Amino acid sequence: MITWGHLIVTFFRLLDLKMHLWLYTALECGLFSGSTRTFVYINNPMSWANAQSYCRVHYTDLASVMNMTENQKIDNLVPTGLIVWIGLFRESWKWTDGSKPSYIYWKTNEPNNKIGAESCVAANFEDNAKWEDWNCDSKKEFVCNVGKHLLAETLGCYWSQFTNYILM
Repeated sequence: MITWGHLIVTFFRLLDLKMHLWLYTALECGLFSGSTRTFVYINNPMSWANAQSYCRVHYTDLASVMNMTENQKIDNLVPTGLIVWIGLFRESWKWTDGSKPSYIYWKTNEPNNKIGAESCVAANFEDNAKWEDWNCDSKKEFVCNVGKHLLAETLGCYWSQFTNYILM
């Protein structure tokens, strides 16, 4: 006969297993590690919207820069003296993936909306890759995130780790 006590103990054992599994897969998938993202520099000048479309078709999206390490990775890719599109835009300032920036690297006096229609962001490699707002129709070279779409990548990692864990 199954008692309430037995059900409660079983429930907490399953909950404990799920928590261990989640933590294991999170660590294995790099969700708590430093930057594991990769970027690619595209030397074909386009408007911000066309650059975003290009990145989404060929890579993942325009680059989202989450910390100084990632900004440095991009700085190492892009030739000195260029101004290139990244994935930040003025809709309450957010990245193309919809997230709010937790790291910012604006040039002094930026964003300034100087000509009244500067809704897209470019990194200025004449000034240590600091960010500036620009008119989205300007044609610039750009940087893309490389890799699978985040949701598919995360689910794929979780599924593979889950099946490996269960089959052990």
